[in-house]
Amino acid sequence: MIRRTLTFKEYLSKKLVPYKIALPVTLSIVTAFFAAYALLVFYSENDRSFVKAIAPHISTLVETQDGPELQRFITSIADEKKVIINVIKDDEVIASSNDNTLIGKPYFVDGIRVLGIESDLSSKFLISKALTKRDGGPSAINGEIYLLNPTLDLFSLVIAVTIIVFILSFILLNVLATKIISTAQKSIEPIKDLENSIHELKKFGEVNLNSYLRIEELENIYSAILTTNSQLRVSNEKLAEAKGKELAVEAYKKLIHDLHTPVAALKQMIKIINKDGVPEDKKDFAKNRVAEIAEQILFQVKASKGNLKIEITPSDLNINESVKRATGQAQMAMADYENIEIVEKYEPAITELAHDNMMLGRAISNLVVNAIEASRNIVEVAVQKLEEGISISVSDDGEGIEEEMVSLFLQGRGKSKKKNGLGLGLSGANHIVRLHGGKIIYRKSHLGGACFDIRLQG
Repeated sequence: MIRRTLTFKEYLSKKLVPYKIALPVTLSIVTAFFAAYALLVFYSENDRSFVKAIAPHISTLVETQDGPELQRFITSIADEKKVIINVIKDDEVIASSNDNTLIGKPYFVDGIRVLGIESDLSSKFLISKALTKRDGGPSAINGEIYLLNPTLDLFSLVIAVTIIVFILSFILLNVLATKIISTAQKSIEPIKDLENSIHELKKFGEVNLNSYLRIEELENIYSAILTTNSQLRVSNEKLAEAKGKELAVEAYKKLIHDLHTPVAALKQMIKIINKDGVPEDKKDFAKNRVAEIAEQILFQVKASKGNLKIEITPSDLNINESVKRATGQAQMAMADYENIEIVEKYEPAITELAHDNMMLGRAISNLVVNAIEASRNIVEVAVQKLEEGISISVSDDGEGIEEEMVSLFLQGRGKSKKKNGLGLGLSGANHIVRLHGGKIIYRKSHLGGACFDIRLQG
């Protein structure tokens, strides 16, 4: 189940729900308890005062044994106050405002005593009583007056008070919660502005936080953001400078590596031109190759100034001829490896393929040079037609390369065991091939060493 992120208003409303409900209920219960207690105290005091007030008159009627007048008197005042009055003498009822059948019978009413209230409380009545005596009267009457006040009205009043308190507190607390949420929303407006300003940090722009002042916590964040923003700007400048130096060093390393083959080939062509006894046609060929190689060297130096941001111009078509020229240049550059045989295989039926002769030749030369360096006796360069495209494979009979290392070399992250420590030039070749829309595949050579296969779409 995906949990939805809440807005600040929704979050506060959710957190305040217990207070909106539980607090009014709790407040109502507490209020009802105190209201009930207060009403019991009030009614108890009122009833006891009333019983004590009528006790002298009832005592006189009991002394004179005026039963009819006693009955009429207690019935009249009981009806007026909506209570029940029973008069007891010698533990028997001698008058009752509610039930005349009780007269002459023993009387007992049970109730409990509530702390702080002198009257007793039963399930139906609040029971108040007083002795039937008067000042100056006989002391041996042995009578009591019981006033029974029905608790139904009392508890109805308590329930009404409880409901009113609940409604009022519920409304009041909900209004208060709404006000709190509204105030809280206004209070986070500076934080929203702060959030927007923090997002501006990624642009390394100026951060304006003047509106957050006067709030201590936001002022602290203000100071931290300004410090962080300044440090990030400085760090970004240092990083850019370091990255520029790193790219420049890497570009020079690649340039030196890539110039190795054409410079070596140039050296061989000059030897041929200056060597006695060499036929004139070979010297003319060498002179033309010198111009081509010089142009290639100038192009590579120019490309290195842009940190090897190479562009290709696919204006050449004869792929077999381009591979032959690149292989020949690599062979001339590695002329010192006299014991290495270069075997070239070309399919005459291969159709023309648009490519950049100089750039693709550079990639092929790198692969052939690497193969000659790694080979024991044989290097094979083969151009084959595939179902979709063309394969240019360079194979050797050397020790090969660990397959897990090939991807690192193709990305320029591998470290060669060569003395110059400049790697195998595979990353540059891979980049050029990708610019042609192709890819380089590595596999174990049928000669026993490594095979790098350039696949180009035909």
